[in-house]
Amino acid sequence: MHENGQPPDLITYNIPLDGLCKIQHLDEAIGLFSKIIDKGHRPNANMCSILLNGLCKCGRLRTAREFFQVLLINNYCLDVVTYTIMIGGLCKEDLIEEAMPYFQK
Repeated sequence: MHENGQPPDLITYNIPLDGLCKIQHLDEAIGLFSKIIDKGHRPNANMCSILLNGLCKCGRLRTAREFFQVLLINNYCLDVVTYTIMIGGLCKEDLIEEAMPYFQK
């Protein structure tokens, strides 16, 4: 897209981000997410949910928790889907008590 003079937007970035998560190339997905921020974009809730979901599904719950905290600290616009993904990831690991604050929020 850059070659044609059209920089990708956030919706366009969701496609490779989702693909990387689905094939479990999470380090590359995290790198892409960082690159998006470095380019001056502010990821939306959908983009955050894609990466968070990939982390939870691949058993990288510690990284998912850290990522979620960074999102909260930086006041990213998180929605019910983002919270549901985090709750589901915690419950999948039988961490019900740790999921409760997310549910209550």
